[in-house]
Amino acid sequence: MRKIALILTTLALLLIGALPLAAQDETIVDIASGNEDLSLLVQALQAADLVDVLNSEGPFTVFAPTNQAFLALVAEMGVDPATVMADPDALTGILLYHVANGELTSDTLEDGAEIVTLAGETIAVSVGDSVVLNDSATVTTADIAASNGVVHVIDAVLVPASFLEMQEAATPETTEEAPAEEAVVEATPVEIPEQFTGQSFVRIAHLAGDVGGADIYIDGVLRRALTDYAYGSVTGFFAIPNGPHTIQVVPNGRPVARAVVDEEITFEDGAHYTVVAYGNAFSTGVEAAVLMDDRDPAVSEGAARVSVFHGIPDAPAVDVVTSDGTLVAGRIAYPGTLTLANGGTNDGEFSFDVVAGTYDLAVVPNGQGGPVLIDLSGTELAGGTYYFVAAYGTADDPMVVVSSSN
Repeated sequence: MRKIALILTTLALLLIGALPLAAQDETIVDIASGNEDLSLLVQALQAADLVDVLNSEGPFTVFAPTNQAFLALVAEMGVDPATVMADPDALTGILLYHVANGELTSDTLEDGAEIVTLAGETIAVSVGDSVVLNDSATVTTADIAASNGVVHVIDAVLVPASFLEMQEAATPETTEEAPAEEAVVEATPVEIPEQFTGQSFVRIAHLAGDVGGADIYIDGVLRRALTDYAYGSVTGFFAIPNGPHTIQVVPNGRPVARAVVDEEITFEDGAHYTVVAYGNAFSTGVEAAVLMDDRDPAVSEGAARVSVFHGIPDAPAVDVVTSDGTLVAGRIAYPGTLTLANGGTNDGEFSFDVVAGTYDLAVVPNGQGGPVLIDLSGTELAGGTYYFVAAYGTADDPMVVVSSSN
């Protein structure tokens, strides 16, 4: 029973979170690689040797349990997921029970149908006001498209019948010496770690002017999701093993030798990083800023944590103020343009916490009430959320990009 609980918990942990609507040129693995909430799915697919399967032509249908499904399972089982990768064969069976051949969109799922999964066992379908699987899991978000299939988000973990039978067989029978009421052992709740150790979370902001679309290489490998990445865009967080890695930003279609950013960066275990390519290829040159997200302590549910990055080479130091002139964050300057008290220079970033809510914000020159360089009226900041706000472009044509994560 312990083994089953561990495996079921793993599945929920690996597949949690709301899946982003995918571009049609991204495979299922690409989607997972570009989404922080699915980073452990990539690790599990690697452990189960399923990456090539879900990267292949397919098509496949994947049913993905939500974060709430994971939490419910953990509360029920009270298990420790620290050793869940130790049994790749069992993990493979569980993962494949959530995958079927073919592209089964919501309009093709019929009441009473049975879906044959890659695990060789079937899922029963009930269709009414919603689609329900095995009388236990409801499809909450349907038809998330990938280039090689479709993903449906569900609100409970699907448990194969074979594992239920194994669980029943593994349950010891009670005896006169061990009456039933004494045989029941209450599960001890455990603290579930944010992620398994041994990995870091990284996102890349492409703010490098006169580069156009960029190909982003990680350790010499170009992921499909990071091909021709648009200027002014920020990737989602993806997981990589902690330690040193080479990040290269290359103008789309150019050889790696033409990289405008070529940095070896050492990432700490469990930390979140934003690697910013900033500057201008034809004037100032392109540099890389490596920013570690401030997540210790974590932001409270009633607050938002905002990191502002100044990436406009010809713009002065700026302040962020409210509509009535109240200073929210001050003296944010382009990297390397301010001398700090310790003799070093600034990295272009400033972080602060604010009460969750909607704000009329503006970016103005440091120490001045105007003119407004960037109008951020109606900025909504949700509780328990981390925001990365980056200004880029030129002083005459300033632009801003906002990325959020939990």
